[in-house]
Amino acid sequence: MTPANYLEEIKNFVFHENKIVTYKWLSRRFGIHANKAKQMLFEFMFLASNESAHAVYCLCGVSEGGLHTVKLVLQEDLEEITKTFNVLTSIHIYSVESCRPKESFALATVNREISKLIPKKEKIIVNDL
Repeated sequence: MTPANYLEEIKNFVFHENKIVTYKWLSRRFGIHANKAKQMLFEFMFLASNESAHAVYCLCGVSEGGLHTVKLVLQEDLEEITKTFNVLTSIHIYSVESCRPKESFALATVNREISKLIPKKEKIIVNDL
C-alpha cells in the first residue's frame, strides 16, 4: 500500500467512519512502526488543514520542578501548554478525529479496540520431566 493509500484510509476512518485514529491503532492496523504511524498522522493533518480534522498532541519533557511529564493536549492549547515545559523532549500527534474531543475516555476505548487487532498467542504447555 502506498503512502497516498494510507492517507486516504485515514481520511475514510476519520471522516466517514467517525473513528478516532491514534498512532498506536494505525501502527497495529497496518503493521507499521509506531514512528511511521506518527509521521502519517502528521502528514494527514497537514493535508487535511482545510477540513475539520482535529488533533490531540502528546508532549513529553521536563516541567517546572524538574518533573518528567507526559501530557495529551488539544491542538488549540498546544502553544500555551508547550510554554509550561522547561525542556520539551518529544512532541507528536497522538490522535486525530473529525471534531474536537468532548471526553477524554474516548481515547481509552480506542486502546481497547487495539487489543482486538492483535492475534491472541497460543498457550505453550511445557511438561516437566
